[in-house]
Amino acid sequence: MRMFVPVILAVAILGIFFTVFKGNGLQMNENREITSEELATHATREDCWLAIEGTVYDVTKFIPMHPGKDNIVIGCGKDATALFANHGREGGVPHSERARQMLLKLTKKGTLKS
Repeated sequence: MRMFVPVILAVAILGIFFTVFKGNGLQMNENREITSEELATHATREDCWLAIEGTVYDVTKFIPMHPGKDNIVIGCGKDATALFANHGREGGVPHSERARQMLLKLTKKGTLKS
């Protein structure tokens, strides 16, 4: 029984650690380099990663909440920096500071390898 107490405590601490850092948009693998080829394999509504300004985000769970509805799906599997900069329309206005803050809460998968 004594052996289980440290194990349970360690699991609880790890659970808290991952919950706190995941909630702040920080991930253990955010420094991982992701190629364009790998990014392209996550190009569906059910598995959507996109890159904005060099950071790759998993936006799958955010798709239903996106104010522009399905517009976000256009960027799945791609470098969506230009789409983000002009709301997906040539000559469009940039996303707001609020939208930039929302990015920080999304799951970061890594950086896009140049």
